[in-house]
Amino acid sequence: MVRAALLGGRSERGQTLAEFALGAVAFFVAVLGALHFALAVHARHVVETAAVEGARWAAVEPVSLQRGEERARSVLASGLGRWSNDYSVQARDGGDTVTLTVQGHYIVALPVPLPHGGRVDLVSSATVRKEGFRPGP
Repeated sequence: MVRAALLGGRSERGQTLAEFALGAVAFFVAVLGALHFALAVHARHVVETAAVEGARWAAVEPVSLQRGEERARSVLASGLGRWSNDYSVQARDGGDTVTLTVQGHYIVALPVPLPHGGRVDLVSSATVRKEGFRPGP
């Protein structure tokens, strides 16, 4: 009773719990955001590695675009697991070079509104010169 009189008749009971609840929500959203950022960066690195590895394998003599695409899909599956099925791989023969393109997207799933619905498009292309004997001048 004396405490309530000192506080002007207001009770601050439960205020700490309410502040903790609001702070905890903000903290967990920030932690989840950092985690999804790290996963998106990892997916980007896997896509880039798949494109480079696939192009390199496709350019080895005898040239085989199918072998390059299979290698890129293998790298995607190793790095992204079941989410690799959502990515497309396309190899193109450019005469003296082979170009392999990997594209897909990563979805950031946070309980806050994000631009583009949280979709991060990932595209990487790699061009490698075909291996083989080239006579000098």
